[in-house]
Amino acid sequence: MYRPNYSVSNADSPSSVREYYPGVPKFLEVTQHSYVEEELIKLFRHQMAFSHASGDGCAKIYNLSLRTFQEGSTKITSEIVWNAFFIHALLLHHTRSRLCMKLPHHGEQSDRIASALLACNEAMVGVGQVEWAHACDDCEKIVEVDAPEGVGRTWARLTADCSRPGTGIATLTRHSIRTPVHREVEEERRRKGRAMFELKRRLQARDVASTIRAVPSVDESSSLLDDPDLDDPAFLDDPGLTSNVERKKPTVPPAKVKSTLTRRWTHNEQLLVRPCGIVISRATFYEAESLPNCRLFLNASFPKHFPDARPSFLFFDNNCKLLAHLVNVEDKHLLHMGFPVDVFHAVRKHGQSDGYCQDHCNPAGFPELIGEQPGEWVFNSSACKQVNVWFAKFFPIVREMSEVHFNFFLDEMIAIHNQVQISELTSKHRHPRLVPVEEFVWTQSV
Repeated sequence: MYRPNYSVSNADSPSSVREYYPGVPKFLEVTQHSYVEEELIKLFRHQMAFSHASGDGCAKIYNLSLRTFQEGSTKITSEIVWNAFFIHALLLHHTRSRLCMKLPHHGEQSDRIASALLACNEAMVGVGQVEWAHACDDCEKIVEVDAPEGVGRTWARLTADCSRPGTGIATLTRHSIRTPVHREVEEERRRKGRAMFELKRRLQARDVASTIRAVPSVDESSSLLDDPDLDDPAFLDDPGLTSNVERKKPTVPPAKVKSTLTRRWTHNEQLLVRPCGIVISRATFYEAESLPNCRLFLNASFPKHFPDARPSFLFFDNNCKLLAHLVNVEDKHLLHMGFPVDVFHAVRKHGQSDGYCQDHCNPAGFPELIGEQPGEWVFNSSACKQVNVWFAKFFPIVREMSEVHFNFFLDEMIAIHNQVQISELTSKHRHPRLVPVEEFVWTQSV
């Protein structure tokens, strides 16, 4: 079977596959009976990226402003907008990679594209962004050494075992995976919702309350907390001063295994941004913005098999503690970089009394970062803060997305941002370019 965008062999088979034609078509099939022009999809993409419009918002703007009210014409829905966005983005990814996009022929559109979105997400981790190898005059300075070095700015990532795809599968009647320890935690959680658990909890609370009520009254001007007699063991052991409920010795409860069977928000999103504003990597922090997480993200974004991809300097508001952590764990790969605190935080947040920070992370201690004019800095160390203002506005849009759609959407927004930023750098004659990957392998022994 041949369709305008794809062909299908043995379409009646449950395992039949759609094979899309090379390139991005002018009109894209987004539902069984709906086609959207590519130029309109580009409008949706830019509305999302720079007006932070949701799929529903894009549909309303089109229906109220651009739709021709002809007899029989239908309104664009949020579903059509999102299908158009994701399928178009997938075709762009496959076109860049010179691959044929293949999707299941049967099923709902959201389920059909899920596996393709996941594959793109996995390829994007660390070094997957198109502009990962970016360099330009605003983020690169030539010094009197063997070769020019790039300069960047960074943060980090952590993934718990159960957040990795394929770690475990929950059933329809359970929230946890089949691991016995996890199932026991879920069973304990269910028991807490039953009456017996609640009654036992109340009885224990009653025991404590009756003991407190049995304490004799004292003068209003004094305090129970200040009465020295209350610290006397004889007072606590006197049965006449306690309730008729047998007082139990306090026991130290065993350590509890915390479950996360309900929906939880991620801690934050972290970006790695060049001083020119190009975003080269993104990571989700699930629990905390900790120093080990920062180290993991750095090693994923600047892997050891590309040692010369490491920037010469990394601006970070907590670099003094990050540097101390890297020294402590002896991460020789990352310690080849300089770790200045960005200028804003160096002035406002890091005091002169912090000797370690002043000795190792004061940006004024790096001559390569100081410009020719007094008070001038070579690089914009606040680029990431500026990008964060734009990036944070996507959170109301993605908060209800699945993990797969969440990651794909944010990475695609970054790609659109980078495209526009490259155009601006080109117009300013800052010579944006991609460094050949071959230049990132070893050039000297370290």
